[in-house]
Amino acid sequence: MNYEYKAIQLPRDIEVNARNRDTAAADLLSRVLDAEARQGWEFYRIDTVNTVEPPGCFGALGGAQATYRPLNVVIFRKPRGEG
Repeated sequence: MNYEYKAIQLPRDIEVNARNRDTAAADLLSRVLDAEARQGWEFYRIDTVNTVEPPGCFGALGGAQATYRPLNVVIFRKPRGEG
């Protein structure tokens, strides 16, 4: 079967408080999954994509190194031609 795919980047940081500290990540992920499912997208997987941010002009002059950061993305799919 031929699929089309969609990726949603999750935030780097998830704000928690005393009431949601144990469920904040799961709650966020549930909201993302539910919103995409309502539009016909099927959850496929979660991947980590590594990014690199070069230092700015002044940082480079001062010897700053590039910053490497992982980003989590949720991958959805649906059969091509549906909605």
